[in-house]
Amino acid sequence: MARSARSIAGFMTVVAGVLAATLSVSAQGNSKHPDITWASVSLDQTTLFVEGVNFGQNPAVTLDAVALGGIQVDATGRYLIALMPVLQPGTYKLQVKTIGSLTAEMSLAVGSIGPAGPMGPAGPVGPKGIPGPIGPAGPAGPVGPTGAVGPKGNTGPAGATGPAGPTGLTGSTGPVGPKGDVGPTGATGATGPTGLTGPAGPVGPKGDAGPTGATGAAGPTGSTGPAGPVGPKGDAGPTGATGAAGPTGSTGPAGPAGPKGDAGPTGATGPTGPTGAVGPIGMPGPTGSTGPAGATGPMGPMGPAGPMPAHFAGWITRTGTIRFGGGFTATHLNVGSYRIAIPATPSGRPMTVVATLNGLSLFIRIVAYTQNSDGSHTIDIDIRNSATTLTDCDFTFIAMEVQ
Repeated sequence: MARSARSIAGFMTVVAGVLAATLSVSAQGNSKHPDITWASVSLDQTTLFVEGVNFGQNPAVTLDAVALGGIQVDATGRYLIALMPVLQPGTYKLQVKTIGSLTAEMSLAVGSIGPAGPMGPAGPVGPKGIPGPIGPAGPAGPVGPTGAVGPKGNTGPAGATGPAGPTGLTGSTGPVGPKGDVGPTGATGATGPTGLTGPAGPVGPKGDAGPTGATGAAGPTGSTGPAGPVGPKGDAGPTGATGAAGPTGSTGPAGPAGPKGDAGPTGATGPTGPTGAVGPIGMPGPTGSTGPAGATGPMGPMGPAGPMPAHFAGWITRTGTIRFGGGFTATHLNVGSYRIAIPATPSGRPMTVVATLNGLSLFIRIVAYTQNSDGSHTIDIDIRNSATTLTDCDFTFIAMEVQ
C-alpha cells in the first residue's frame, strides 16, 4: 500500500553567496585554464554551488585547504556542486584545481555576511541571457507642469452683435451717503390743535410730618390673650434631711468574670527526660526556586564532520532539462509546472526539499511531495509571476533525507 502523500507548503530560500574576482595562478593565454564566475552556499550550509569554465570532469575543490567531497560536474565542465564541511561563519578561499595543477580561486563568504569589502575589478562580459517575460505595465506617471504662455495672437474680426440678454437682478442697496449740510430755517407754521391729556406723573416725595393731634378717649378693655410660654427652670433648692435606711435588698446575680490575670513567673527547668523514639520521615518540602544560570563555559574544539545524509541537487532549465546534477529525472509537465523523480535511497527515509528561483519577480512553490510504495520520491513544483500566472523559468533544488 502506497504511503500517503506528504504535502509541503512552498517556500522561498535565500542562498548566501559572494561573487569575487577570480585569481589566476597560471599563464593567461591558456584556453583550458579554469575560471570561477559565481559561487554560493545553500541556506542549510550543506551544499556548495560553483559556476565557471574549464572545470574538467575530476577537479579537486578546497576551502582554506580543506578538501570537499561529493563533487559532481556537468558534461560541459561549467557547473559543479560539492558537500560542505561544518564551518564557522567567515570568509574562506575557494580553490578549484584541475588536471595539470591549473587552479582558479575566489573568496567565499559562509554564514553571516560581514561588511561590504572594496569593489573588485569588473569581470568579463557574460553571455547574453534568455530574454525574460515582459513585465506588467507600470503606473501612470504624474501630470507634467503647465507649459509657458504662448505669444498673443492677432486680433480677429469683430463678431456679429448678439441678441440682448435678459434683465439682470436688482443690485443690493448701496451704503448711506454722508450727512448733508443744514438747510435754512423754514417759515413758522400755523398753531396746531390742542393735544390729548398726557398720563399722570409719578408720585412726589413724602411730605414732612404734621403736628401731633389731641389724645382720644380710652377704648374698651380687650379680651384676655392666650397664656405666655413657660419660663426658664429656677435654681435648685437646698438639700433635705437624710431619710431613714430602708431594708436590705436581696443578693444580686454574680457579675461577669474579670479579665485574665498576667502570667506568673516561669518555674525552674525540670530534669531532661529520656530521648524519645525517632518519628517517621516527614513529607518532602516544596522544591526550591531555580538558582541563577551559571556562566557559559568555553567552546570546545570542533568535532569531526559526521556522515552526510543522502541528498540530490541540481539546476533545471526552463524547458525541463538538467543543466547540472544527476541521479534523478526532471520533466516539464506544462507551462510553469515541473516534476522531479528521485529513486529510493538505502535508508528509506523521506526527504526535505528546498527550491530556489534563478529569476526575479517570480515565485516558486513545492505543490506536492510523495514517497511512493517502492521508496522512490516524486516532487511537483510550479512557478508563477506576480499576477499568479504560471511561468517557465530556470531553478535549482536540494532534496535531503530527514534525519
